[in-house]
Amino acid sequence: MHYYLGQLYDDFWHESKFPLNNIWWHSPEKGQNSMGFLSEEFDSCADMVALGCSYTYGVGVEESKTWAQIIADNKNLKYHNISGSGRSAQWAINNFFSYVHKFGNPEIVVALFPEFTRIQIASNPKEMTTKYIPKDVEIKSNIIRYGTFTNKRTGDKYFKAPLIAEETFPTETSFDFSLQYIKMLELYCNSNGIKLLWSTWDKHQESWLESNIDKTEFKNFISVKTWEWHVREQDNFYERYCQKKHSSIEVCNYYEKCHEEYEILYGDNFYRASDRREGKPEAHWGVHVHAHVADTFIKHLNEMDNCERQ
Repeated sequence: MHYYLGQLYDDFWHESKFPLNNIWWHSPEKGQNSMGFLSEEFDSCADMVALGCSYTYGVGVEESKTWAQIIADNKNLKYHNISGSGRSAQWAINNFFSYVHKFGNPEIVVALFPEFTRIQIASNPKEMTTKYIPKDVEIKSNIIRYGTFTNKRTGDKYFKAPLIAEETFPTETSFDFSLQYIKMLELYCNSNGIKLLWSTWDKHQESWLESNIDKTEFKNFISVKTWEWHVREQDNFYERYCQKKHSSIEVCNYYEKCHEEYEILYGDNFYRASDRREGKPEAHWGVHVHAHVADTFIKHLNEMDNCERQ
């Protein structure tokens, strides 16, 4: 280190205040509340809190038709969305603990986590930095906090400072952190009588969890069956719902029609997200997928309610 430890402690303590001592995302923009979230103002604890990244925040659809908002409407719950685009499971859970520290425990927590290779970290930029400094990162001290997507294996190499975080952190590191944070979330909710349901939109993670959940300690995972959706160029990159598993979705000419009431209201946004561009299949979900994800959470919440009544 090129600076004395007292300075390191002071700087790191300052940066670590977010999010554990605060509930804040970024400076608010149009449609957001004063804390920068796409939600109503936080004046007291809500009945239900939603955690996640952009799929929960609502990128690509109207706020009223995100999967979490559909749940809240169906269950007639006061609801707060404390998710953030591009954020990790670790960030989402930290944000949840900031929320309960300030407002108290909700009755229900629903979460849709991203791939576990995302991680939020802090470092001295002279020692390690990120390829792209996000616009909401303010360099106020010798420590910066930022998010990265780990996808590198370092191997046996010698490094010269500053390290590049995306090329330094092994995937296993962020994956392990995500699992540990989810375990802490489950333990907290189960110890405090909070109904928790969580899933992931990452197809590979969900497939593994769906097949191996009995081998894990997780008790609150549910599958939203992301494999049931086909997105293909020949379908104009529309999201097609099909419950059959195929070795190649290109051979499938079958899809199920449902939720027609949303199709009438939202048109093209029913089939695909507003951020999906022609020729580029990478995008968020349209209203139809949000409706199905909401249906799955509602089904499991109703089962939990029935168990309580028995």
